[in-house]
Amino acid sequence: MLQRLQAGGGVRELVALSIRVDDWFPLDQPLDIPRSTKDAFGVTHGWLLPWPAAQDQETTRWLVSDARMLVVPRLNPSSSAQLIELADLEEEAAPLAAALRRSLLDRYLDTLSLASQTDLLLQRCVAEVLTLARSSDAATREHLLSALRATMAEQRATWGPVAVHLRSGFETALAERKQKLVQLGVGALIELATKGPFPPPAAGDPSRILEVLFRMPRAEILAETLREVRTLPDSTFARLESIIAPHARDALTHEDATVRREAGEVELRLAALAPGAAEEPVPVAHDAGGTAGGAADELQSILADLSSEAAYRRARALRNIGDRAIMMPPLLPRLLDALDDPDDEVRRAALRAVRPLMAAESDAVRERTVTAMVRSRDAQAVRAGLSALGDPPFAVKASLAEALMFEALEGPKDAREQAALRVAGLQADRDPTNAASGYGRLLRHPDPVVRIVALRSLARDAVGRLRLRDALTHDLMARLEDPEPELRASSLRTLAALAHPGARDIAVRQAADPDPIVRQAAMEVVEQIGDEQLRERAAVVANDVGALFELAHGGDGDARMRWARALSNLAEGELPDLAKLLVNLLKSVPAGTNEPFLRFALEEIDRRILDSAHLAPGGLPGICRRLVEAPHPRPEHAARLAAAGAADDAQLFDLLWTMATVGQGAAAEAARRGLVSLRGRRIAEPVQQAAKAAWRGADGSQRDALRTLFGRRAR
Repeated sequence: MLQRLQAGGGVRELVALSIRVDDWFPLDQPLDIPRSTKDAFGVTHGWLLPWPAAQDQETTRWLVSDARMLVVPRLNPSSSAQLIELADLEEEAAPLAAALRRSLLDRYLDTLSLASQTDLLLQRCVAEVLTLARSSDAATREHLLSALRATMAEQRATWGPVAVHLRSGFETALAERKQKLVQLGVGALIELATKGPFPPPAAGDPSRILEVLFRMPRAEILAETLREVRTLPDSTFARLESIIAPHARDALTHEDATVRREAGEVELRLAALAPGAAEEPVPVAHDAGGTAGGAADELQSILADLSSEAAYRRARALRNIGDRAIMMPPLLPRLLDALDDPDDEVRRAALRAVRPLMAAESDAVRERTVTAMVRSRDAQAVRAGLSALGDPPFAVKASLAEALMFEALEGPKDAREQAALRVAGLQADRDPTNAASGYGRLLRHPDPVVRIVALRSLARDAVGRLRLRDALTHDLMARLEDPEPELRASSLRTLAALAHPGARDIAVRQAADPDPIVRQAAMEVVEQIGDEQLRERAAVVANDVGALFELAHGGDGDARMRWARALSNLAEGELPDLAKLLVNLLKSVPAGTNEPFLRFALEEIDRRILDSAHLAPGGLPGICRRLVEAPHPRPEHAARLAAAGAADDAQLFDLLWTMATVGQGAAAEAARRGLVSLRGRRIAEPVQQAAKAAWRGADGSQRDALRTLFGRRAR
């Protein structure tokens, strides 16, 4: 503690501690322990430590001279007491430090004698404690403020002059992120407001402090305020009803679920104050957020069922509420929580119960209800909430509605299509920049259902919006590579509908797509363009690609000749992305096949890939890398192709070497065969340098392999 204070520059506190520190270690006072234990260890003096009861309830501990601890069992102290060196207590360092802190602080507070001080001296002592608390760590601050509050409760009548200091000190605790300090600060401030000592300027008027607490922006402070308020004595609670009621009503629709639940508990207590609450039927509230009088017994029964661990009881309570939810504001937080209940039947019953709340007069109740529905884990509740957004008489603020629509995109899968339709609908009348941002989020969404909604909406609503089309060109082109064939087809149709200048070339390129759905879409777009020469060219490409992916391994000789002719036509026809098409074709061949035609097809595909690799992005190394990527990796094919160029390309050699030394199974074996195939071939200088780098990180057997391949050059 002294080191922390000194490092923090707390000079006054350092002096105050230093002049008393000798008094805080009464090692010259006798220990109150059994004589047999005292005789066994020769210990007669020490300092009793307030050891944490939760961690050790079986022993009593003393700090004694020479940095030792005496540990004495409570039940049998004479038989198994221990004298332990503090250096041997590494696992107990934290509880020891906490115990020392509490003892030091208690000694410090004892020397101040706060309970016996008055007037100016009392103000100085309280100010000293508060100053020390502000400059200390959270645990020290908590202990000091707890002690100060306990003494304050005993001395209210004489502590009026220090009320301002106390209020300031406990308000400082509210700035903490430690929950115990927040609880301490809120509790002490409410005590100052309702019991005293009352700080000026309005002595005895709790409204000022309570208003400040209720208006704090942090949810944990508001929740703690509501929790403390509902535990006030009956007379105090009734006296403060006019202050508490409006804030509790507002908190029923707070963003934070804990705040809502605490507000519901306060509302239940407020409802019990209403005349005849236990006998009269529940009247309709003047406002959906208002304080309902009502049958307290019924409310308590429903609340008990809603809190039950049994799902059938929670569902029964919700069904019993029926369409009266709008008349039972105290239960609003529990109803909204039930929309996200883990049980399906409970969520369905909650949805039926909260529907009337969407027509509430209170904007806050309506918005909180719709928000809870959209954020539910239940797709039906989400869809109902989305339907209510912006639809009179359930209108909510436009900014909230849009935010909830985007949130629903990440919610239950079965509600995402509706959410995407709502989001897309917002973009229809927006300027190109904002509309592109909204559509872009849909087009990049991981769920293909959302992406296809965006594409179809654009094709329908964005015709003629050239700036929007240009702003989205990158995202639309990316969808042409979408893993879902339907998305690739829809993207092509959208580009054509938006009159993209490259639609002609894109349509021909997509006519070579491996999936017939995309090829069909390409032919539809070509037909719309109306260019007969373009149509014939696309039809030839689509037919040849279709023949390739049929593979003809089950067909007759004519079918196999047609396959070979189709491959030749595509290879010689300067087809864009021929290498990509061939890689997809290669992946469609069953792994490890021994069927004669498929073995012939593999050789032909390999040959065509090698011939066209220089036209592909990344060349042959890029093709090999794509062959080892998910979702359908073909590492053995990658190794076979890499071996063909590894003597001249260091990247291909590195790929082979990595697969051979790190890979497993058939892929590693294929890579090793590829390396062996390099023997006797002329090795380019960059590949020799790559081999030397591999040598430096290789083990004995790997070096033998390199030596076999490269001789002494690998060194």
